[in-house]
Amino acid sequence: MADSSDDKVNGLEQNFPKAGAFSDQGGLKKIDPAKPIAVSEDDTLHLKVLAPIGSNHFTLTGKHATHDVDGKQVHFNEFNPGLGLAVKTSKDAEIFAAIIQKNSFNDLTVMGGVQYVPFKTTIKDVELGLGGAAGIAWTEHGSYAKQTSVHLGNFVPLASILATAQHVPSGIGVQANIVPPLGIKNSGVIAFALTKEFDIKYSR
Repeated sequence: MADSSDDKVNGLEQNFPKAGAFSDQGGLKKIDPAKPIAVSEDDTLHLKVLAPIGSNHFTLTGKHATHDVDGKQVHFNEFNPGLGLAVKTSKDAEIFAAIIQKNSFNDLTVMGGVQYVPFKTTIKDVELGLGGAAGIAWTEHGSYAKQTSVHLGNFVPLASILATAQHVPSGIGVQANIVPPLGIKNSGVIAFALTKEFDIKYSR
């Protein structure tokens, strides 16, 4: 009996090579369509340059604050140039290190810690953020340690409110670390820094 059309088609399907790819030996090997093909990936390191520029000291009543030096009330140094670098560890967090040539007491300062900005909103091209920062600071002459009983040598803990603003397309922005006055006799401070974000891509 002659083969039907369906039988001929089935025979062709059985003899036709299945989907696959050539192996190193030149034959065909089966490809699992559910398994992705491994390719090289590019990772991105998100960095931010910090450039501290200055500060403003104020009292609980809003007046410009002073501090005592040898029995005299003098103004704080409010020109605080420096340089720092931050590395993003997540969408909202980054670790940072910075050096300030002259702090509020004209003392060389090195600091490092974590900045966390979970609250963000964007208005046109400007991203505004609010969060906090915490870390440790060392001063050459112990100026920070003289202001608190919580210190280890010239090392003191630091904590502040952090407000940020950044022009997203350019990555240029400004941040303000805010320490409110904790009493009528204490002063608060707002420290300002310019920022510039940039990315470095690398393969792994």
